[in-house]
Amino acid sequence: MNLKTRFRTLLSPYLEMLRHKQKELSNKEWLDQVERTRTSVILNADQYLGIDLPHFEIVEVEVSAVFAEFINESLLRADATNVD
Repeated sequence: MNLKTRFRTLLSPYLEMLRHKQKELSNKEWLDQVERTRTSVILNADQYLGIDLPHFEIVEVEVSAVFAEFINESLLRADATNVD
């Protein structure tokens, strides 16, 4: 399992919570919440992702990739559900 996949699996409960929040918040509020969560994960990686983590910069890149992918998927999903 590559690092991004491992992180995505470990972060899935948080991403699911954010997905539900998307329905309740404006796009800007939701994106702000996602960014705050991403920053918290990066700064507190051991709490979210466990121990035995690679160097901080690697964690930052991989977590950011997970969140960028999540945002794209979520916005596409939201667009698809808003089509008449």
